[in-house]
This record gives sequence, C-alpha cells and structure tokens, in this order.
Amino acid sequence: MKDASESDTPCRELSNEDAMNSLEQMTLEDSRGLGRKRARKNLLVMLLLVGFVGAVFFASFGHIVSEMRPAGVESQPE
Repeated sequence: MKDASESDTPCRELSNEDAMNSLEQMTLEDSRGLGRKRARKNLLVMLLLVGFVGAVFFASFGHIVSEMRPAGVESQPE
C-alpha cells in the first residue's frame, strides 16, 4: 500500500535547470521574434511616458503663465 506522499501520477516541478534547457531549445527565429516583440513593447511604453511627461510639462507652464497674469485688471483707456 502506498502512503499519502506518493501519487499515481508523477508530479514534476520546473526547476531553474529545466527553464534554462527550454530556453536553449528555442530556435533562432523564435528568439528574434521575441526580441522584436519586446522592442516594440518597450518603444510603446517609452512613447507613452514621453507623452505623459510632455503633457505635464506644458500644463505646468500653462498654469504658471495663468498665475502670473494680473487678476481682474482690464485694459485701461488712454
């Protein structure tokens, strides 16, 4: 009779060595495709961040300009 720690189906855990072996079996075409996919994703993230920083930059200068205008002063007749 089997004790509770043994099972009928083998249970295999993925170790670091198994993960490295699976990467070594990746074809050159798959590796290049993965690199292109990551490069596109990185470019998209970079463009989103640059857009956000640019928007905050222009909004802050717009706020500074609006705060520097004298409030309630209209053009006076000469």
